Amino acid sequence: MTHQVRLFTIAILRTRATIVSFWLLLGVGFSVYLADPDTYLHSPFNVGDWVINYQAGFVRRGFIGEVLYQLARVSNVNIGFLAVYLQIILLIGIGSVVTYFALRSTSAWLPWIVLSPVGFLYATYNGDGGYRKELLLFSVLAMLALATRVTTRRAHLLLWLSLLTFVVTVLSWEPAVVTLPCIWWLCHANTQNQLPVKRFQWAFLTTGLVGLALASLFHGNAAQSQQICHSVLTLGGSHPSVCQGALAELSVTPHQQLSTLASFFPRYLWYGVFLLLALLPFALSGWFKENKRIALSVLASTSLLYVIGTDYGRWIHLQATCLAFLFLVRNNSSSGVKIAWGLERVALTLWVVAWSVPYSFNPLIWQGLVIGAWHKVVH
Repeated sequence: MTHQVRLFTIAILRTRATIVSFWLLLGVGFSVYLADPDTYLHSPFNVGDWVINYQAGFVRRGFIGEVLYQLARVSNVNIGFLAVYLQIILLIGIGSVVTYFALRSTSAWLPWIVLSPVGFLYATYNGDGGYRKELLLFSVLAMLALATRVTTRRAHLLLWLSLLTFVVTVLSWEPAVVTLPCIWWLCHANTQNQLPVKRFQWAFLTTGLVGLALASLFHGNAAQSQQICHSVLTLGGSHPSVCQGALAELSVTPHQQLSTLASFFPRYLWYGVFLLLALLPFALSGWFKENKRIALSVLASTSLLYVIGTDYGRWIHLQATCLAFLFLVRNNSSSGVKIAWGLERVALTLWVVAWSVPYSFNPLIWQGLVIGAWHKVVH
């Protein structure tokens, strides 16, 4: 077997193993998430964040919740079920796009990006932080990425769908505006299709700024939080605890949020270790070096989340996922660190199973598939 044939064979095996592992891990995550009925009935964030609606008037983060509320009202289906199934549908769609790119990649660093515990698979490692409204944003990024690989007509349709989805996203989770540089670069990658990319870039920017302004003007208060909670509970099938998380935080002022965040320091500085670990494949692959301007702009904008919210694990997840989509679209690097095939398999296995990052609160709680399995055996 010639050296070139051997390398080609290894690349095929690597890609197939990556895809199989990706869907296996995603399936495991779904099974664990769906196995607990409390998720649908009690979860104050995984469901509570998604059911914020307009039943107490227009309020930030209420669009997708209003859609789910109306669907639950006319169908008599538990709104918690609707929220959870929407999350899984979004993840499957995102995973399908990731698979599409993986099948067309020969990068030795693809498994490190696709199987990262803080990237596309974060919901498998952290059910409390991985099924949040970022999934709406990631679906936007997935459509923009896919648009770079299809015909002009389909690309144009995907750009429109991604823009409409971004409208829903910003009206449902206004922090999505910090990813505008990532969206800008993904749009820019469509220039080869001779599409009106500039118009879409400015449309995304305008949508983000308008959404942010509306979120500031209609921040929410305690009275609205209580009314929304009442509307959800009136539908039936939900527990009052669903109102005690994201829904209750509508009444938290920005000043109170900053005070809470300040109280978490200096312990929160340990999240910096996890961030560096998450960025390691992008650096070792040579991608950072070849896309320095893109990487810095995306990291700078998304880092604003660290000064407005306590969910540092989620912010690391968001940054890693944004960079992962850009890696899939703009992966022309051949200057990265080379790892022997045998050593790579050992290192990659450890990378996949030995760590993850808590979504909030205590960064010193080490997480990972091995740790999770050990806890289940012990208890």
